[in-house]
Amino acid sequence: MKYLFLNSYLNAIEKHIADDVDFDRMINAENEAKAYEILQDTDYGRWALETDDLEEVFEKEKSFFQNDLSRMGVESLKNLYSLKADIVNLRIFLKREIFDLDSGELLEWGKDEKELIEEFSEEIEKAKKMESPDKLDDYLTEVYFDRLGDFAEKSKIVKSFVEDCKEVLSEYTGEIKDKKIKELEDNFISENTKKNEGLAPIFAFFMKKWRAEKKIRTIITGKRMEFSPREIKDLVKDLRSL
Repeated sequence: MKYLFLNSYLNAIEKHIADDVDFDRMINAENEAKAYEILQDTDYGRWALETDDLEEVFEKEKSFFQNDLSRMGVESLKNLYSLKADIVNLRIFLKREIFDLDSGELLEWGKDEKELIEEFSEEIEKAKKMESPDKLDDYLTEVYFDRLGDFAEKSKIVKSFVEDCKEVLSEYTGEIKDKKIKELEDNFISENTKKNEGLAPIFAFFMKKWRAEKKIRTIITGKRMEFSPREIKDLVKDLRSL
């Protein structure tokens, strides 16, 4: 009955994660401010009321949730929860260091440069041999699934998902690869969200959180740049799986 209490807790709060209805409302909102107000109806609500800085909202919500994980005695899952942020930061850091590209600022809730160098020293050395930013992106996707595999050792369901994703990475490239990875993620979330035991429903919950955050950031950025609803919808649709 491992993680039974945690899964019950996540099932209770899952309904507040931003979903397609919320995304459509944001996309079709009159302007950025109106789109931002819709966050008040999601699990970001209490922080969206405190500040109009989206990154600050994300940071505060992450800190609150990670503290909840610690409080419930599952400290080890904090690393799994922050894994995608760590890989995003690793991508930003390496594109700047290797290719002199400005890929944005590191996410506050992921590892900083010093921590990235300590945690991913071997991966960084291999990354330096990548010939282009695209090759680096593909390599870091592999790194993500390798690290996820370390967490999945005791979960047959998550381990199977990781192996399926690695198979896609080895057989496909470009848009086809991204599409197939997204399909695997969709299926995993659909099949495991409502379960009450084990790592699989926890990881499905984390996936939904990661996806919602990425979509919200894209929508708000599109609104800020005064893109049309159709343009923003296309941007959200074309988001990479990682």
